Amino acid sequence: MRENLLFYGCPDVLNENCQGTVKSIISEKLRIVENITLNRVHRFVKPSNGKCRPIVSKFHYYQQRELVRTKAITKTNDLKITGLGIGIQQTKAVLQQRREKNALFNR
Repeated sequence: MRENLLFYGCPDVLNENCQGTVKSIISEKLRIVENITLNRVHRFVKPSNGKCRPIVSKFHYYQQRELVRTKAITKTNDLKITGLGIGIQQTKAVLQQRREKNALFNR
């Protein structure tokens, strides 16, 4: 999971090319011209009613993942306008701990 990024807000399309979708986001939205090597790209979890499933992208090189992640942080406002988001894939245990901490702060 260390090399994975999740791409949120990409509409589900029947028989889509997830790798092409991710590469187009990287080149067009983030303006990265470097050739990014991806090992696996697929949709996450089962389809649900009307919700867009995130795309899981496993990068071959950790440095390339970090390049995309840091560029996404600097272009957060541009991505939000288009309804896209990019984040690190976390384990279930980490997500559960974050939910518990947020629940404490939101009381």
